[in-house]
Amino acid sequence: MFDREIEAAKEAVRHASRVCRAVKRKLEEVRAIAKDDKSPVTVADLGSQAVVAHVLEEELGHVVLVAEEDAKTVRGMASSGASPIVDALLEAVHLVWPDATAEQIFDAIDRGGQEPPSGSNAFWTLDPIDGTKGFLRGEQYAVSLARIERGAPTLGVLGCPNLALDKKKPPNDPDPVGSLYFAVHGQGLWEARVGA
Repeated sequence: MFDREIEAAKEAVRHASRVCRAVKRKLEEVRAIAKDDKSPVTVADLGSQAVVAHVLEEELGHVVLVAEEDAKTVRGMASSGASPIVDALLEAVHLVWPDATAEQIFDAIDRGGQEPPSGSNAFWTLDPIDGTKGFLRGEQYAVSLARIERGAPTLGVLGCPNLALDKKKPPNDPDPVGSLYFAVHGQGLWEARVGA
């Protein structure tokens, strides 16, 4: 049960983790954008959300995705001319979605702005970077994705790009590969390397 969904979710989170790692390597070049509530949002948040939305739709067809970000700010930047933020977003997303246009990336980000359906309908929920401040400091953060049905999670995938599978390794020592955790309700929890 949920085989297609868990495989799609794992692929989406792996790709999003790759985008986050690429942005992290160039973080000094790309400053954080401030949300209206003054909490930080980065190119990695936006790229992660775009990639997850794209992969879920490619693998599963239309899905309802409830996520944190929207593309309003970057659309405005793109329409006003050259923008290092938009350029960095395109560069990061192209690592895993090479033929994406800026408009396709913006639309994918905005697919995360849906409202959860009422009743028994299923939907996905995403935190594209859970722990943005940790990400900005080079510490631990996660890409968190879950499928919700009737108000309860049925499966979840957590990508931890800086966390080693080796529990003896200190958590403040970023791992070059990262860890992936995934669970299906009633079936168990598994771990793997992000790149595996």
